[in-house]
Amino acid sequence: MASPDAFPEPAPNGVPPNGVPMNGAPANGAAAPSDSPEPVAAPSRIVVLDVARGIAILGILIANIEAFAHPTLSFKFSGGQRQLKGTEMWANAFVDAFASGKFRNALAILFGIGLYMQYQRAAAKAAANPQLDFKRFWPAGYRRRTGLLMLLGAIHGIFIWYGDILFTYSVVSFVMMALVSRLGGQQWRNLLIGLGVFHLICCGGLAGGMMWTNAISGADSTSGAPIEFWPFRLQDEVFAYRDGTYLDQLKYRAVFWPVLAILIAISMLPSLIAMFSIGVIFQAKRFLEAPSQHPKMTRWLLITCLGGGILLNWPMIFLAGTPALKSISVLIEVLLGPILAVGWLTLIAVIVEKSLLRPITTAISKVGQMALSNYLLQSVICSTIFYSWGFGQFGRWHGFALLAFVPAVWVVNLIFSHLWLSRYTMGPVEWAWRSAVARQRLPIRRANASAAA
Repeated sequence: MASPDAFPEPAPNGVPPNGVPMNGAPANGAAAPSDSPEPVAAPSRIVVLDVARGIAILGILIANIEAFAHPTLSFKFSGGQRQLKGTEMWANAFVDAFASGKFRNALAILFGIGLYMQYQRAAAKAAANPQLDFKRFWPAGYRRRTGLLMLLGAIHGIFIWYGDILFTYSVVSFVMMALVSRLGGQQWRNLLIGLGVFHLICCGGLAGGMMWTNAISGADSTSGAPIEFWPFRLQDEVFAYRDGTYLDQLKYRAVFWPVLAILIAISMLPSLIAMFSIGVIFQAKRFLEAPSQHPKMTRWLLITCLGGGILLNWPMIFLAGTPALKSISVLIEVLLGPILAVGWLTLIAVIVEKSLLRPITTAISKVGQMALSNYLLQSVICSTIFYSWGFGQFGRWHGFALLAFVPAVWVVNLIFSHLWLSRYTMGPVEWAWRSAVARQRLPIRRANASAAA
């Protein structure tokens, strides 16, 4: 176990000093793990990470459901906002306060943890094969893994739903590959401080820009300054998803998604690098696995990030329907989202370590074990329900009625995960992805399931 003050170190002479396998066994003298990205055996899985991934995947749908059910892209490019009425204002304020940006940043931290775990595995392989160049193990394998994930994100964004986050996380992963190989010790702390200051400056500029826009356009303006050409107009988005065919939607996303993906990657890059870096530091300390071994850090994060995050976000509900909330909703997401994300992950780590709510965490951990499959399944379900080629509910569900749809999708995620993992070792998309990385068909069926068949 790393000391409470430990930070990740770069690789001296090819092998990082804290490079250990995922199960924490010393690298020196250990047998070399296989180069194949085989599924992690059930006994060696880190349960808290599965639970955290499961909660993040389920929770992110709360923030995403609006984008499935209503036009949102055109408003992003017009500078306007959709007119909200009645309980819809309260539902929107609730999502802004407790979901938007929170679960996305939690997933970014978990991606950072996963990235550093792969780095530790590569270090263990290099330690067992000192005659080989460390570059053979890092970042060669992870580069292919990330490139295929980026391709999957592009397919998801163009063919299913434009709000894909996998592509953006892949972009950040390529940046982090270089950082984990070069930064060490206090350099990680300095990076976080620098990114934090830059993030605050950007948030300040964003807030000022919103206030200026609101002042010149009027406090009650919801129209903004629209871009009047296809496909950036509101009527184009409404037609594509409410009335158009699947091919109309594909044509729309083929133009819109690349623009959106580039803008998201640029605008979120600093904050997401910070979130990935927090994940790297968490994994170097093995913090989420054993928060009780870091009592001061755990207590500080629970008070400042969880308690402080809730206190800072809670007042946003009481601004429901006001011009103030319309002006700062994005600011809430980008500034307060990372704070509460760290707080939620710390709380989850404590709950899992103390074996609290065991039946619930066990069920959710199965969602986390096949997080990629469940994330894409949510997109398939929601696009089928809301888009015109499916049940055509686009623009018809509002407020808390729309939010009530989310638990129904959760039930599907939970049941699907339980049934699938009773027969297979990993999710279907995870299997296809890892098989492509390994350039071979990996085994997936559980031994007991094969015997029963």
